[in-house]
Amino acid sequence: NLVAALCGVKLWVPHWLRLPMFAVIGALFGMTVTRAFIEQVPKWWPTILASGVFVAAAIVSVTWYLRRVARYDIVTSFLSATPGGMVAAIAMSFENGADARTVSLTQSVRLMVTVFTIPIAFRLFGGYNATGALAVSLSTAPVGMSDVALALLGVFGGFWTGKLLRIPSPHLMGPMMGIAALNIAGVISLKFPDPVVAGAQLVIGAAIGASFTGVRVRAVATTLGHGLAAGVLMVGVGATCAVATH
Repeated sequence: NLVAALCGVKLWVPHWLRLPMFAVIGALFGMTVTRAFIEQVPKWWPTILASGVFVAAAIVSVTWYLRRVARYDIVTSFLSATPGGMVAAIAMSFENGADARTVSLTQSVRLMVTVFTIPIAFRLFGGYNATGALAVSLSTAPVGMSDVALALLGVFGGFWTGKLLRIPSPHLMGPMMGIAALNIAGVISLKFPDPVVAGAQLVIGAAIGASFTGVRVRAVATTLGHGLAAGVLMVGVGATCAVATH
C-alpha cells in the first residue's frame, strides 16, 4: 500500500474497520498480564527498575532530537520515540492527532536498526551463538463459549469504561485493561487464534500504507533519515543502560 500510494494510487481504509482491529491488539496485550506475571514482579524489581530508567532515557533523548532537529510536533515525537510496542504507538497516533505516517516510518526504521544491530553486536562482543531454531505455529487450542463471552465482556466493558474515564485511545487501552483485569482475577483462560491477530495487523498495516496517499517521495526520504538517527540514538542509550546495569 505504501508503494502504491507513493506511485499515485488513491487508497483508503474506513475508520469503522480500523477501530475493532485496535481492540483486538489491545485485548492481545491484556492477555499477557496474568496472575503468575504479577506474582513474579517482586522478584524482578532490579531489572524492572533498570528497564524503566532505559525507557525514560530513550523517550526523553529521542523526543528531544525529533522536536529540535526533525521539527515534529510533541505528540508525533513522543509516539515515534517510544521503544517497543510499535503497533500500539501507531494505533495511538490515529487516536491522538499525531502524524501516523511519520510515527509508522520512524518506528519501522527504529525497529530495523534494532533488529540488525543487536544480534550482530551480541555475536561480535558477547560470544552469542544463535541456535537457528524458529518455531512458527498457529494457536489451535479449543476455545470455550464462556471464555469468548467473558472476553467480549472485557473488551466492550473496558472500552466503555475508558470512554467514561476519558482514557487516551479507549479503543486500544480499554480492551487491554478489561482483559488484563479478567486475567488477573483468574476468571478467563483464553488465547486469541493467530489468524485473528494476523487479520488485525493486516488491516492496521493497510491503513498505514494507505495514509501515504498524496505524500511526496522526498518527504518520506527525510523521515526515513530521521528514523535512522532515532534508531541509532535509542540503541546507544540502551547499550549505555546495559553497561551500567551490568
